[in-house]
Order: sequence, then C-alpha cells, then structure tokens
Amino acid sequence: MDFEKIYSDYYTYVYRFLLSLGRDESLAEELTAETFYRAYINLARLRDPALCPTWLCSIAKNLYFTHIKHESKFDSLDEKLPCGTDVALSVERKVLAEQIVEQALRLERIQTEVFLLHAMEGISLKDISLAFGKSESWARVVFYRAKQKIADKLRDSRKDISI
Repeated sequence: MDFEKIYSDYYTYVYRFLLSLGRDESLAEELTAETFYRAYINLARLRDPALCPTWLCSIAKNLYFTHIKHESKFDSLDEKLPCGTDVALSVERKVLAEQIVEQALRLERIQTEVFLLHAMEGISLKDISLAFGKSESWARVVFYRAKQKIADKLRDSRKDISI
C-alpha cells in the first residue's frame, strides 16, 4: 500500500475523529501526526486495505487514551479546592469521580474504553460504535454493563466501609 495515499485520504478523517474525542484542536493535530507515524511504522501489519480507516482510528483511540491516562495523573496533583461553603460537597464529588474511574479501569479493556468515552468524555454512543466498527446497540450494551458493574462495586465498597 502507498502510505502517501493513505495519509492524503485519511488525514482529515483521523483528525476529526480525534477532535470529536478530545475537543482540542492542538491535541487532535498532535495525536493525528503520531497516529500516522505509528501507521507508517506498522504498515506491514495492515492486511486488508478496506480496514484502513478502522485501523487508523484504533491507533488514534489508543494514543488518545494513553494521553488521557498520563494527563489525569498530573491533573489530580494540580487541582485546587474551590472556595465557598460547598467545599465538602465538591470534595465528595471528586472522591466519587475518582472511585468511578478507578472501578472503570478494572473492567475489561473494551468496557473501560466505552464507559470512559461516553460517561467522562461525553462522546455519543453512535460515534463510539463507529470508532470500534460495531453497531450502536453494541455500544449501548457495553456501556450499560460497564455502568452496572461499576455501580455494584461502589455499592459493595460502601457496605464494607459501614461495617
């Protein structure tokens, strides 16, 4: 396959996909460049040219999640508490959000990705299904099951605390 053709045909597609994930133009540009760099290195692994857009979005998605994991480590260190009387409520929400993410990261990888994309990043289930090359109902089921598992784990952990 001709890499220059792949690049010219799919650059905008991958860029828009990443932009829909993060809503940050400079991050989308950076990750698009990294996606095509990785695709160039691994071009021999692409067996079916018809799957090229899905393959590229898979690379992009993985890069995006790696970036988010790296950034979240530093963001949690830099966050400051808001001023005012609702500090306790804010802290409580932050702790709950951290617990949700912690439980999400313990799920199967596909459930983690779908849950975080939809619940935390606000990506529609339709867009998630397109990124994974699956149906929208598949994305709904995966999200629902992930949400149920997280809720069950959180309920279980609260029971342990109250004992």
